[in-house]
Amino acid sequence: MPYRKVFFSSGGFYHLYSRGVDKREIFLHSRDYRRFQQSLLTLNDERPASVIRAASQTPALRKFPERQPLVSIVCYCLMPNHFHLLLCEKREGGIIKFLRKICTAHAMYFNERYERTGVLFDGRYKVKEVQTDEYLLHLTRYIHLNPLNLLLPDWKEKGVANWEKAEQFLKNYRWSSLPDYLQRENCAPILDWPVIEKHISLTKGLSYLNFLRSWQAKDALLFKTHP
Repeated sequence: MPYRKVFFSSGGFYHLYSRGVDKREIFLHSRDYRRFQQSLLTLNDERPASVIRAASQTPALRKFPERQPLVSIVCYCLMPNHFHLLLCEKREGGIIKFLRKICTAHAMYFNERYERTGVLFDGRYKVKEVQTDEYLLHLTRYIHLNPLNLLLPDWKEKGVANWEKAEQFLKNYRWSSLPDYLQRENCAPILDWPVIEKHISLTKGLSYLNFLRSWQAKDALLFKTHP
């Protein structure tokens, strides 16, 4: 999808996507994924990451200091050669600053770890504004189902024939926010639950897993203009 200019506004929701240059993998080891997940937490702050990290490791605190987040993270998914983020901007310029921080940090880490040089990401990230809460809910499903690309490459267009197998695969995939949606206890404080609960609700008593299962091939049309 060609990059389209979007002007971010405070309180607005946006789906962002960035891919490795030449479609190369940007996560090669579980350590790479964990590092990026940590960055989603430590770099989502007005202050430098070093300040947050030092405070969180102080024995007297044993927890992160009071946050000054740039964005609210609604959901995310990390794939071998790209990542998806669904964000709400909390501070003016927050999304741009946050994306710059995490992409720069990951590129520096990746290049040092794998002894390479040059750019890691394919130009500017792609972005799509989200304008309704209903669409926001459907977008979380689209992002959380993304790991099925590794199991069923044509799931978007043809649907999912064996949901039991697909559901087990998704539950075991550690590099998305789906496990947090299914079980919030003891999860890292990456997601902004007050914002999520304010804007996302499942109607007719549907559980989130049942909502995932409700995906149909026609739903792919909703996301043709999405990254």
